[in-house]
Amino acid sequence: MAQVPFFNQPSVGDKHIAHGYDNAYVNPEAFNNVKITASSTASKISAFLADKAKTQYDKLSKAKIVEITNNLDSYAQQVLYDKDNGYFYKTGKNAMGQSPVIMQGYDNYAKKLLDESGLSSDYLLMAKNTVNSKRNNINEYVNRYDKDQTDKWQNSIFQEKENNILNKAILDRNDDNQLSENLRQGILAIKLHGENQNWDDDTINLKIQDFTSKFHENVINSRLADGSLSAKNYYETFKNQISESRHNAILNSVNNNELKYKSNALADKYLSESKDETEALEKAYMNENIDIADATASRIRQKSSEKRRLENQAESDALDNFYNIVLQKKQSGEALSIDDIPDDEHITAKTKLSLISYIQSEGNPKTDNEYWEMLYNMRINNAQGFAGENLNKYRGYLSDSDYKYFVKQQEDIKTGKFYSNIKDDDKLITDALHSIGLKSDKKQASAFSEIRALTRELEARKGRKITDDELLNITSSLGYKGNDGVLLYKQLEKGMAERVGFVRDVMNDFVYYQSQHNGQMPPDSEKYKIITKRISGKIQEQNNEISSVLNEIGSSFEGHKITSKYGLRTAPKEGASTNHKGIDLRYSNNEPFSAFEAGVVVDTGFNSKIGNFVDIKDSSGIIHRYGHANKILVSRGMTINKGDIIGKAGSTGISTGPHVHYATLKNGQFINPVDVYNNKQSKNSMSEKIAVDSNGNRAIVQVDNNGNIVKVVREI
Repeated sequence: MAQVPFFNQPSVGDKHIAHGYDNAYVNPEAFNNVKITASSTASKISAFLADKAKTQYDKLSKAKIVEITNNLDSYAQQVLYDKDNGYFYKTGKNAMGQSPVIMQGYDNYAKKLLDESGLSSDYLLMAKNTVNSKRNNINEYVNRYDKDQTDKWQNSIFQEKENNILNKAILDRNDDNQLSENLRQGILAIKLHGENQNWDDDTINLKIQDFTSKFHENVINSRLADGSLSAKNYYETFKNQISESRHNAILNSVNNNELKYKSNALADKYLSESKDETEALEKAYMNENIDIADATASRIRQKSSEKRRLENQAESDALDNFYNIVLQKKQSGEALSIDDIPDDEHITAKTKLSLISYIQSEGNPKTDNEYWEMLYNMRINNAQGFAGENLNKYRGYLSDSDYKYFVKQQEDIKTGKFYSNIKDDDKLITDALHSIGLKSDKKQASAFSEIRALTRELEARKGRKITDDELLNITSSLGYKGNDGVLLYKQLEKGMAERVGFVRDVMNDFVYYQSQHNGQMPPDSEKYKIITKRISGKIQEQNNEISSVLNEIGSSFEGHKITSKYGLRTAPKEGASTNHKGIDLRYSNNEPFSAFEAGVVVDTGFNSKIGNFVDIKDSSGIIHRYGHANKILVSRGMTINKGDIIGKAGSTGISTGPHVHYATLKNGQFINPVDVYNNKQSKNSMSEKIAVDSNGNRAIVQVDNNGNIVKVVREI
């Protein structure tokens, strides 16, 4: 057995100095064993290192394959999906037939990547398989997109060809030879397109039938648009080539065309034979065929409307020439003359009267209220008609400011600045007119217009205002006999002036508000305030007028001056009501005041608006309220006789000075105390008579037994 060599231990000495071994005993057998062992160990190490190298190579190769696929993905993303140049963002002709180019680029790039990868044997094959798999997917998407875009482009080319031929059929509608050629070319284009799209014969035939039907229908419709009766003959010739589903619609159009042709001829005939549109319409409706009668009447209206439009345009041009002359004369200081009015057949008699009025006023006419109201109502109810109206026709009846106002309104409508709630505003204004007794009566307005038309004509002829005798002749000639007709006209003229004045004031208030608020229309709350203020002012004006005309009838109550009447008013101070629920009576401070009616005290107290007050209920159930007292001298439950002292006048609550506020309530609703008083008085032997003031103004009034005027019934 071989023995393991034994080495003596090193000798101990200076630890910094190396010492050898003392002795070594190795026999040959032991040495050979060591050599064998060392060789085996070296072989194992070599195998281990080889395994390690192969593992590293595998990892590197797989990483390169992943890198190749990543690069191919990036390439595909850029070539296919780039928003600026990507293939999938190209359409139609730009994308058509590009799939081979795209795939060749892919193949070239993939080969470059494989060549540069350094892969070999199995890993190269693996990489090629991966590249090919990815290529197959990309190739499928690209070819599909290529085909879709190619089909779309071919379809668009075909559709364009078809549309061109259909449009050419319209242009060549009266040339039968050219129509046949157009149809032939269209059918040929369908066959070629069908071959490109791989259509079967049935599909191609259906496409040809559909195109042929459209072709013939286009020709028929174009002939109908010309009003040609040949459309019917064409339909009869080719109806077998037209889709059955379109026959009824085409027949209706053909029949309507015949009706239109006949009605047009009849309309021309009736208009030439008649003195006016009305007579022509009467002749049209005498036709036994209702359809022809209606169609002819419609054509008569259309032709008459067009004639009026042309006449209006001619009149407008003549008026423009006239006002150009006016401008030149004003600049040169020359006087206007009747001779300046154009002798033009298109200028109507009414417009000539306007020009005469303009000249007589030396270019500074006062507004005629009837025309102002007419234009105002047109603006409300027919904005577009108003916008197209020639205002030059009315300049002789409008002041310069009112003419400019309506011109501005026209401009606002034309430029879209016309606000949508104008009818709501008119409703507010109309309600306000009703509340102050200025509502328009249609029958009276008609009477006024009749009289006014003749009055204007006579004034224009004479160049002056007419006299009362001339007015009497006019009213009598219209059936309004004697002075009643004159009185009616003057009342209506006054009422119109007041009505127009009120509306004009409100509209001017709106315009002023706009000027103060950057052109914004006032909101509804401000409109209401504006109108309410105007109502209060008008009521005060009416009260003052009645008082001055009839010696201040109703200006006092039970011996005390009425300082504020019942109803709408301008608030005397901030916080006071604008709709006064009673009357204010003048009293001195601390002056005792008495009950106007007997009754029972049902309430006393303090109110923030009417101060110290007392409520007394009379036998009929009406509550009599007295307010603003410094002191109330009665208490709840007490029975009061008429004339009993119940308090001392003062100025408590919201008040401008010492007085008594007197109100009456029936069933919880405020009613005018003066009406309550008058109703009680009327139970006595009341009578009516006519009162006349110094100016000749008259009114029917109610008087008591002593002849004292108690109530104004109405003005006459």
